[in-house]
Amino acid sequence: MGGSVCGAIRSSNSLSQSEMGQLAAHYRAGRRVIFYCLRSQSRAPLAAQKLLQVIDAHGGRAACEQEEFDSRVCVLEGGFAALLQEVISGMADMEHQVMVSLHEVCV
Repeated sequence: MGGSVCGAIRSSNSLSQSEMGQLAAHYRAGRRVIFYCLRSQSRAPLAAQKLLQVIDAHGGRAACEQEEFDSRVCVLEGGFAALLQEVISGMADMEHQVMVSLHEVCV
C-alpha cells in the first residue's frame, strides 16, 4: 500500500535532529503536529513522545502542561491504513449520494 497525506513530512523510522527542529518550530508557531505510520501502533507514538521531550528540554511547554495531554502533538488513530479506509468508505457514500441525486434529476 502506498500514498501520502497532503502537507505531511515524510521521514524514516528515526527522526533526525534537523527534522525534530522543524517539527518543534511548527509546534512553537501554534501548529498541530500529527504523527502517523501504517497503523500508528509503535513508530508514530514513539516519535510523538520524542518530539514532546525535545520541546520540553528547550522550555517549549510550561511545567504545568508537561503532565497533561497536549492537543497539538497527536497520533493518527489507526494510522494511514485507517485513514485510507475512511476515505474509501467516504467515496462510496459520496458515489451513492451522487447516484441518488442523478436519479432524482432524471425522474
